[in-house]
Amino acid sequence: MNKEIDRSQIGPTEWSRLRKRKEETPKKIKIYDSLDEAISDFDKPDTEIDTEYIVGPEVRIPPIPTDTEVTEYLLKNALLLIDAGEYPLARKILTEVLKRDLNRTDALRWLGWCFKQEGDFKSAENCYEQLIQKRVTDQDLFELGEIYYALKRDEQAQLAWQDALGQADAESPRLFDIHKNLGNVFTRNNDFEGAEENYHKALIIQPYSDVLHVNMGSLNYQRKNHKAALESFKKAAQLNPYNDRAWCGISLVARELNDFTWAQGSLSRALDINPYNLTALQLVVNWALTDQVWEEAIFRVEKYLEKNNRDLDLTYTLAGLHFQKGDLDSTDASLKRILELDSNRKDAIELKDLVEKKRSHGS
Repeated sequence: MNKEIDRSQIGPTEWSRLRKRKEETPKKIKIYDSLDEAISDFDKPDTEIDTEYIVGPEVRIPPIPTDTEVTEYLLKNALLLIDAGEYPLARKILTEVLKRDLNRTDALRWLGWCFKQEGDFKSAENCYEQLIQKRVTDQDLFELGEIYYALKRDEQAQLAWQDALGQADAESPRLFDIHKNLGNVFTRNNDFEGAEENYHKALIIQPYSDVLHVNMGSLNYQRKNHKAALESFKKAAQLNPYNDRAWCGISLVARELNDFTWAQGSLSRALDINPYNLTALQLVVNWALTDQVWEEAIFRVEKYLEKNNRDLDLTYTLAGLHFQKGDLDSTDASLKRILELDSNRKDAIELKDLVEKKRSHGS
């Protein structure tokens, strides 16, 4: 007697037991992997022995994902790559998303973000300008303003941030940064009243921002209000003792007040915290030239070049410091590095000639 057993009605343990029975019993057991295979074989005559038909789990082909599902999957992978800092790979995926759907504004925004993080501000600008044609949010306008500011197009940056301010509601997490950045662009363009107004609005939102107190200090320093500048820089250093810009600001004001020891100590503190602070490096070089004291400046520039050995401008500065100190061998070593990378650099060639003349006069 033939009997069919539905696989869906038995569990894995029973399924294994039935397979074992095939070896232990004279009854012929046929096990099929699909219902269609069992049905096609069911009506065939089998007179040798009773047959028990057991239908295994039906093989199912996974459903083909829709275009929308594929796009969402790609976008999620792009965001994972962005979180990992893999911007070039993320851009490739985001470009594929936009090929599939030009209206995916989130993909366009993230593509612009990747370019911005990589320092390719022109490509980032192109993405964001396309984006604001499709949608307008305070976030998009704020980030576009940052791109304009990096490109030193201050008027466009100011307009973008003012538009962002118009789009932002009272709960927007970007209000602080919008006011702070407007203060920065006004400061850079010597609109000190506009800068102060926006800095104070930002301070109301985040009164304990060390970054903002540094910016207030820079504003007052440019206005030659050294007392107010010093108070702001010191407040920033109290809030964050590792803010190198705060210590750099303190050193500037101390120098103006003719407290050279305090100025040098604060500048050294700034460079201890961040050896790559270019403003502080420029100060230490300028003060070395003024004071004719070379060791600190040479040490700081050499420290910077350990990591940035292809910075030819700072390498030339180091060569100049060695030359002023009278160390011609070290001057030659710095000039050699420059000319290996740029054999036509005019100022390096001229300094090399001066070194040779000084040597010939000294011999």
